[in-house]
Amino acid sequence: MSNSPIFSPDKPISRPKDDLLKRANFSKALAKALRNWSEDNSLVTALYGDWGSGKSSVKNMIRHYLWEEQATCPIILGSIVIRIL
Repeated sequence: MSNSPIFSPDKPISRPKDDLLKRANFSKALAKALRNWSEDNSLVTALYGDWGSGKSSVKNMIRHYLWEEQATCPIILGSIVIRIL
């Protein structure tokens, strides 16, 4: 009998190096767009997709990329991003 698990947990990744669904480039581009937002008006973004399609993983990778450049990083509270101008 194999030692490999029958089930796999539905746990999102948090780092691009764990990205098996090839979403890291999209996440990095979206993080850059958020970081560079300089308008006076609010910005709202949303990720749409089926259950298990990787939305939480994309959100976690966006946070990863935003924190890479902490000097210009918006404030992140849970899933809320606040930028102090």
